[in-house]
Amino acid sequence: MLKDLVAGIASRSGIRRTLGFFALNFAACVALAFLLGLVKSNAALAASIIPIVLSGWLFGKLGAALSALFIFCAEAAYFSVTGGGQPPTLQSMVPGILTNTVYGLIGIALRVVHDMSNQIKTLNAKLLAKNKMLQEFSFKDPLTGLHNRRYANEFVSRIASTFLKQITTPEVVSRGIDLTGKVMLVMIADVDDIRTVNERFGQEAGDRTLVEISKRIRDAIRFDDSAMRWGGDEFLVVCPMVRKANAYQVVEKILEAVRSRPVPVDDATRSSMSISVGAVWVPFMESHPFAVSFDFAVELAEKALQVAKREGRNQARLAMARDDAAAMPLEHVPKSVDDFFDKSGCCHLVAIGANASPAAPVRRDRPEPSARFAPSLHPAR
Repeated sequence: MLKDLVAGIASRSGIRRTLGFFALNFAACVALAFLLGLVKSNAALAASIIPIVLSGWLFGKLGAALSALFIFCAEAAYFSVTGGGQPPTLQSMVPGILTNTVYGLIGIALRVVHDMSNQIKTLNAKLLAKNKMLQEFSFKDPLTGLHNRRYANEFVSRIASTFLKQITTPEVVSRGIDLTGKVMLVMIADVDDIRTVNERFGQEAGDRTLVEISKRIRDAIRFDDSAMRWGGDEFLVVCPMVRKANAYQVVEKILEAVRSRPVPVDDATRSSMSISVGAVWVPFMESHPFAVSFDFAVELAEKALQVAKREGRNQARLAMARDDAAAMPLEHVPKSVDDFFDKSGCCHLVAIGANASPAAPVRRDRPEPSARFAPSLHPAR
């Protein structure tokens, strides 16, 4: 401990602190002597609490103890000089010793409180950082690295609500922001025949396939779009501020990103893969922008996905409101997904990419003759 103290004092910052300590206490002794000569009363000694407490606050607990000792020695020297050169007796020194000890303890106590406060602040900062990191982990899918369903429920739905408010706010138009024809495109993508990959090559190969497909979906959309793992082999893709005329190309681009080239199943095998997509845009009905919420839009997209899977996979279905639905009163807008498609007739599906076929399987060039080859996992259509 003494070695560390000496090393600390010898350092550049330690030298500055030591000089500051002595400058503070020397100035305090001069001021105290002047005050005693001016007041002519020992009551002026109460002012010695100031340098002692300051030393404890600025220089630590040891600073408070040394300052108390320094001030006491200065007081003893002062009274010895002003008392005719007679050294003070032990009895006369006891009050000064007790007083300075109390002052030193006060300085030490304040320093302890200061240190504890700093430690609490540091621990709180670390705790906040760890909580933020844990929250980020809780919003991430550990396999693909994409955001997960919880993130969609907590943040993306809020973004969708904000978007709907923006396009219906007159102030947006007054600021010259053109949102005409722009929507938020919501898509549910499901990997076709991933179960066959798991059964033929194992769970690890299936996970590797999901990771590769998730990367392709992420690369196919814009930076400010969101791709999330919705669950299992499904992905939720949300693209705000998309023009209706471009929505078909956005869906087609995601389809093509997956089926355009074979996916590595393992180190020796590649196989053609595809996805099926159900899509819908928000606001669904221009006449009633808030009639379809984000959660309801996701349900519509899932319904459209089921149709795309049933009609042969490797394609998409975009759910759209019929032209005559614009005249429908708000109270007549269906409250369930099935009613949207079956009873009301206000919704129809548009096929996208239905005529495309997955890329032919490709075997990786390898010197070993035993390299495996995976035939297409899709049945002939």
